[in-house]
Order: sequence, then structure tokens, then C-alpha cells
Amino acid sequence: MKRHSVTAGELVAQLETDPDYQARMRQRRAELAPIWEQRRKDEARLVEELRTAGFQVESVFDLVNTAEEYPQALPILVRHLDLHHDPCIRDGIIRALTIKYGGVGIEEALLRHFYAESDSQIRWTLANALTVAMPPTRRKRHPEIKMCTS
Repeated sequence: MKRHSVTAGELVAQLETDPDYQARMRQRRAELAPIWEQRRKDEARLVEELRTAGFQVESVFDLVNTAEEYPQALPILVRHLDLHHDPCIRDGIIRALTIKYGGVGIEEALLRHFYAESDSQIRWTLANALTVAMPPTRRKRHPEIKMCTS
């Protein structure tokens, strides 16, 4: 028996009219709403500081997803790296610091947090950030970074 392949567009159209799927999606959105609201509150001060500095962002992830450089945001991000944040927001801050143009200050902040971090997922994100932010000549003095990303 030959299977009929379905395009992504056809699948989306099917799911849009599938009442069971739509009910599951409503239930899932309702379950996630408190989590997303807590994360929005968690990063509100960070977003406010970034906006005050001239960045039109709704979330730290807006910086992660841009090709433009944002050197004026780096001190804000480093300061928030030192503050307590939800792990998802912390991940976004680290990913926003995953840049080549940050300099030694960014490297040192990421490295300090890398050695202090106990959460393996966040530690991996920090190691990944360091592979971008820190030149290989300095990074090879810290073999733990490579071990964490391998």
C-alpha cells in the first residue's frame, strides 16, 4: 500500500480544522500561560533597561535573534547575568552574550559563571557562549569548556 505524502501547508490546514487538535492546543496554551506570565515578569526589569538604552525589544531573545550588534546592551546583560533569573531568561541572557565583539569583560563574566554554574544545561550554554566569545588561544587554558560542549 502506497502512502500519500502531505505537504506542510496541507497538514497545517488539516490541523486548523481539527477540533480535537484545537482543543489540545487551547489546553496546552492554558497550562503554559502562568509559566509565560512569570517569565515575562521575571525579565520585565531587563527589558525596561534595554528599552531605556534605546533597544526596541519585548524580550532578551529579541537580541539573540538579531544580526545587528548591540554593544550598548552588553553592560546591562552582564549585570543581569549576576542577578537571579528564571533559567529560561538566564539562558536568553547568556545567548545574547554569545558574541565575538564583547571583549575580555564579556569573556570574564561568562567564564566566572561557567565555573560557578551547577545546572548542566546552563553550564553547556555558558560553554557554548565561551566558544564564540573567547579566542581559542585563551580558551585552551580552560579545557573544561571543550569537555562541556563535546
